[in-house]
Amino acid sequence: MSLTGEGTMPPEEIGHLIAEQFAEGVPYVHLRDVPFTRLEAAEQTMYIRRASEMIGELSLSSGDPTSDVWRLDTVTSPSASRIPYHTDNPFYKLPERFIGFWNLKSSMEGGENVLLTVDNLLEQLGCLPDGNELIDELETHQVTFAHDLSEAVHPILDTRQEVIRYDRRYADAQSVQLADRFTQILESGRLRGHVIKLAEGDVLFFDNYRLLHARESYTDLGRVSLRVRIEASENANDR
Repeated sequence: MSLTGEGTMPPEEIGHLIAEQFAEGVPYVHLRDVPFTRLEAAEQTMYIRRASEMIGELSLSSGDPTSDVWRLDTVTSPSASRIPYHTDNPFYKLPERFIGFWNLKSSMEGGENVLLTVDNLLEQLGCLPDGNELIDELETHQVTFAHDLSEAVHPILDTRQEVIRYDRRYADAQSVQLADRFTQILESGRLRGHVIKLAEGDVLFFDNYRLLHARESYTDLGRVSLRVRIEASENANDR
């Protein structure tokens, strides 16, 4: 869902608006012209934190374990290559529920976010040869996702709950064949997600359980965004 005209709204109203949309079942919210870009760095962080806390409890970033607001730029995210479809942290027993990007500066060309919701994924896979068989495997095969000291075992897809948890990089060796087949289809161009090019002052929040997200490659290295993750429960250590 995309909304415009948020330039005069205080952070609490921004966060409340996003929370309301998620409560109604919307898988992602895209806001334009949010006024945080006009603030100094410390005020930006405060604005983002105040808005995001209306959605839920913020998680400390693995990239910056001292902060719950992480700056993504050429230092913290140096690769300009495409980031394939994935969900964040499938190796946690309870991954963060919502992910937010507060955009400060876009690349001149490329860098779009691509969102593929579970219902859209199922619809498109069902139209491919052997697509329904793949859906069955994704729902029945137990995959171990592991990273550092965190490990979780679960199927990639739950069609009943419309939940997906997946990142090819963290799948166990016994699941390589299935993971490679799934990633090959995701990255083949046969499945179409919703493409969003964030402008300065845009905010994108999405449900980390209900969609896969990717990022297109980009050319110039000036893009900057601030990321937050929202915990799935009141217990931030329940992973």
